[in-house]
Amino acid sequence: MKTLTSDITYQPDTNDGVFGRLSIDGKDEMFLCGLPYRSNALGTSRLPNGIYSLIPHNSPTHGFTYKVMVDAEEPEGRSDILIHTGNHCGDIEGCMVTGMLMGCLPYPGKPSTIQRLMAQACCDERPLNIDSVKIKGLNSVQNSRVAFKKLRGLLGDTETHKFIIAEDIGCPTHY
Repeated sequence: MKTLTSDITYQPDTNDGVFGRLSIDGKDEMFLCGLPYRSNALGTSRLPNGIYSLIPHNSPTHGFTYKVMVDAEEPEGRSDILIHTGNHCGDIEGCMVTGMLMGCLPYPGKPSTIQRLMAQACCDERPLNIDSVKIKGLNSVQNSRVAFKKLRGLLGDTETHKFIIAEDIGCPTHY
């Protein structure tokens, strides 16, 4: 069993995603992107800080993923919380995506992505600034498939691992 730790860092100028450096057995490996914490609301919030299990899982939508569990049960009030590939929080609806880099994804141009982000942002104290998204883009992770392939290589396809989510004050460094 490996221990994974994600130190979530809130970016001061945006609410369209939070990022954590994912460490495995104390070694920084990649980034995770998720939604801000919004009282654990279904589809619009990241999980609360805590200790979870990470279990290999075959998702009908995302293929091979890792599922976040608590003592072999779904986290309270949530279901199907996965770590999978994606670009930004508009892709995840409460899950987390891996990335080798953290940066800004140019405006995606898809109304559906913006609509999902607006729906997620309405639960926050500060609404998403859609004009800012159109000008500067979305905070995102990059090289998600590369990162997930690396994660799968490190964790394998069968073993359960310990997953810790904690908050960090500071700003993660770009790789």
